[in-house]
Amino acid sequence: MAAKSLAGEDIGMNRILIVSLIGLLFSCSTIRQNEQRLATNESVRQEDPISELEVGNYDDELPDDDIEDVLLTLDELAQNPININTAQFDDLMRIPAMRPSYARAILRQRERVGRFASKSEYQTIPNVPISAMNRLAPYLTLGSAAETIRQTILDPAYWTAGMRGESLTRIRGTLEKADGYRSDLPNKERVYLGPPVERYQRITARSRHFTAGFHLRGAPGAAGLAGQTILRTSHLSFTGLPIIGNVVAGIFKVSYGMGLSMGGSRPPRRGFDMRIPRSSSNTILSYSGSSYSLGHLGVALSTSGKIKLTYWLSNRKYTSNSVDSSGMRWSISEPQFRSSSEINKRDNFSVKLAGARGSVRSGRYQFGFAGWTALTSQSIIPVSSIYQDVGLQGKKFGVLSADIDAKYRNGSLSAEVALDAQAGKAVIVATEATLGYGFEVLTIGRYYGADFRSPFGATYGNWTGRPSNEVGWLTSITLQPNRYIRYSLYNDLYHSVLPRGADFMPTSGNEFGVKYEQIFGHNEIHVTYKNRIRDEEADSNDLYGRVSRYNYKTTRSMARVDLITSLSQRATWVTRAEWVWATKEASIANSGYLIHQDLSWWISSKTRLQARVTIFNSDSNTSRLYAWEPDVGLASAMPSFQGEGSRQYILATFKPNARVEGKVKLARTQMPFEYTIGSGNDQIRDNKRTQLHTSLLIRI
Repeated sequence: MAAKSLAGEDIGMNRILIVSLIGLLFSCSTIRQNEQRLATNESVRQEDPISELEVGNYDDELPDDDIEDVLLTLDELAQNPININTAQFDDLMRIPAMRPSYARAILRQRERVGRFASKSEYQTIPNVPISAMNRLAPYLTLGSAAETIRQTILDPAYWTAGMRGESLTRIRGTLEKADGYRSDLPNKERVYLGPPVERYQRITARSRHFTAGFHLRGAPGAAGLAGQTILRTSHLSFTGLPIIGNVVAGIFKVSYGMGLSMGGSRPPRRGFDMRIPRSSSNTILSYSGSSYSLGHLGVALSTSGKIKLTYWLSNRKYTSNSVDSSGMRWSISEPQFRSSSEINKRDNFSVKLAGARGSVRSGRYQFGFAGWTALTSQSIIPVSSIYQDVGLQGKKFGVLSADIDAKYRNGSLSAEVALDAQAGKAVIVATEATLGYGFEVLTIGRYYGADFRSPFGATYGNWTGRPSNEVGWLTSITLQPNRYIRYSLYNDLYHSVLPRGADFMPTSGNEFGVKYEQIFGHNEIHVTYKNRIRDEEADSNDLYGRVSRYNYKTTRSMARVDLITSLSQRATWVTRAEWVWATKEASIANSGYLIHQDLSWWISSKTRLQARVTIFNSDSNTSRLYAWEPDVGLASAMPSFQGEGSRQYILATFKPNARVEGKVKLARTQMPFEYTIGSGNDQIRDNKRTQLHTSLLIRI
């Protein structure tokens, strides 16, 4: 009996399961049909979103009073839209045509970004059709200015959205001891204080609206990482704030225009890497580079809106080459501060700076203006040594500038004019045009008057206080008839308008370059030729000690061939051959050549190997050659080659996951016919030099 009972129960259970499955299948079919019907209605309603909001979600036979309530609700929502940055799920569901899936998608996106800063940011939310968002938009708001600012300050999610931290540790050094690190040599007072390694530490934390960080770099020979560092930068920045825009406190750069005023802007460059200058919109950036001479220390802020304004105040210490009762000479390069006497020269004058920038954009046009004034704590005196400043002198500097940036159908026009405190004038005009069939033309004209003074650099300068003070015209042509072939050509003609005050300076010249690039199969070939002819001046002493100046001409020609082969999707092989011919003061031409083989190989998805073998032979420093090298974290190398020898390096990268990346580079230079490598206190009394570089990047 028990067995029969159990069998009966099993049969009954099976019948229930069968009936349930039939019901489930019927329900799924009904749901699918309803979805198709709704989708059809949706496509029709997209043409008339207002009618859907007013009537579409309600029964056609609703009494007039109920329809009036619906219309009043819609009117109230239109007059008092829901703040999308603070609304909860129930608040969003008050909006007609709002679906639960849309509300959840909005909340997920807000959690990810922290806060919607503009309407364009919430018009493209994942899983919410644009047509649906357009219907919802009239009933949503970002909040009033006061409310938005209050919420941004009080809402932690606004500051922590997308928060991540990053630590980069880098150590680079030479294994062989240079003279400055050897206590067994004469002149012991010049021995460096610390180890022969460069130590760099960079720690940053950033989110969508917040960035903070600091950087330390210890010079080779400096005693202790924090005690004697040549780089100490820190910053705190807020970006995308309502109304205010961006705020940066600490070390920052100000970027605008084409380089007439501030070194932080991006001027046009010579060579094949020329670009139209950065848009002249006002930009302030937290500073994270590794050059001691760049940037400002203070506060800068920019306002948002159609009319943009930027203000900055800065007071920063710098290091001059010498300071005495008569004045000081502006530093031309990053000082190394390794000996005790060099360290005592550090940060011996300051520059106080105040400036403002405004811009107005209308369609494709933008107009801007800027002005700043700088006061140095010591008077700058003219420099008479090699590669130093030319004509820059005084204690107070200032520049007013105006610029325009226009985009048109097939190109653009950028121009900037500046007037300094001494009534010196400067102008840059850059035009770019695409004439069809891959034919592009770029021209840049520049004029720096003899009286123009700016300690913040000029078109091809940097923070050296060395305005170019020249007239120049640069033209670049690119032709790319298809995606496999490209031809490039440029010519730069320039002439100095200011008598040179240094022992050696170029006065005028012409630089020409042509390049051919082609892709065939898994290979690429690049052929480059450059030629430079330059007039220079130099001082000469006769037997009686009298100084006279004479002119001479120098030439330098370079030919290079690069062959790039893709061995596989993970490995690339590059062969380069380069030749240089150079003359100076009508001397016999010096020549040099360089050949290297490169291998870049992703051994696995986590491990990459880069290696190079180079052989070189150059008659003198006049015909030296250069070859860029990758390096460990946030670093690169550009060694110069003169004499006869070879160089090899291997760079290994290991990235076990997205949060950790380690790099190790071992490089060795050998010059068998030399007794020393390097010069001065950095000289190595050997014919080889071995460099070991490491870095560790950790992301949190």
